Amino acid sequence: MRIIFLGTPSFAVPVLQALAAHHEVMLVVSQPDRPRGRGKQLMPTPVKAAAGELGLPVFQPTRIRDEEAMAVLRGAGAQVMITAAYGQILSQEVLDIAPLGVMNVHASLLPAYRGAAPVPWAVIHGERETGVTIMQTARGVDTGDILAQAACEIGDDDTAGSLLERLADMAAGPLLAVLEQAQRGELRPAPQDESLASHAPMLSKQDGWLDFSQSARQVRRRFMGLTPEPGVRLGIGGVILRVAACRVLAGESIPGRLAVVEGALCVGCADGWLALDEVVPAGKGAMKGTDYARGLRQTPEWADGYGDETRSDI
Repeated sequence: MRIIFLGTPSFAVPVLQALAAHHEVMLVVSQPDRPRGRGKQLMPTPVKAAAGELGLPVFQPTRIRDEEAMAVLRGAGAQVMITAAYGQILSQEVLDIAPLGVMNVHASLLPAYRGAAPVPWAVIHGERETGVTIMQTARGVDTGDILAQAACEIGDDDTAGSLLERLADMAAGPLLAVLEQAQRGELRPAPQDESLASHAPMLSKQDGWLDFSQSARQVRRRFMGLTPEPGVRLGIGGVILRVAACRVLAGESIPGRLAVVEGALCVGCADGWLALDEVVPAGKGAMKGTDYARGLRQTPEWADGYGDETRSDI
């Protein structure tokens, strides 16, 4: 089958590789390259890099809905377009370009967690299961008919990053099966149940402040859900630290209170302690939480989960 593939991050790479192995990928569309890292060097998107290794043509329009971009898409002569975390909203004119329309690979079991960050929010909310959905793209946000789904368990030690990698690897199977059905004219789209819909909005750095009025497990789930990006932070002694590793310890505590428990620097939560096993001070590398506390001239009594450096007790 002749395909146009649209994707940008690492999540989309295994899908592209599977499509290239089984179908004719006419064109790969990805977001424009953007500066990254401390040197702010212009870096190719993961999908662009993968397409280069596969010898596939790449197109990176600033706006996919512009007439010039749509002319390129029409000229590819594809039967279907496949999207996987592309990053731009497709207009109805774009959706209508290919005879079989657009199929999207979404990292949740729709209608749960529609939106830009389904995996982090599933981890943050303590879900025990998630998966991938192959859907027929419609005008709404992840509202189109379901073509196939595959589920997987969310483990206690899954971060958003590790879970997303697993979902990326398992997405190709159901997608290839759907394309086989499409070739035979045997697609059976199933409408989503709107009563079961939930949403997963894009995350920002502001979502990374820890709330110690929550249970220790809830705080740790936020850490796991925001790892590797955008990460979680707290303030100790007026300095903002990024948390690199943490775990839950039982015991009576006061939310926000700092203490050494079982040899670890801990912050009190509503029902126990969050052990700060590794922290990253601004401009420095990761270090053990106890080593960081030992280097302070005066150990503060409180941690701040909201970035408020004006508090008198930190």
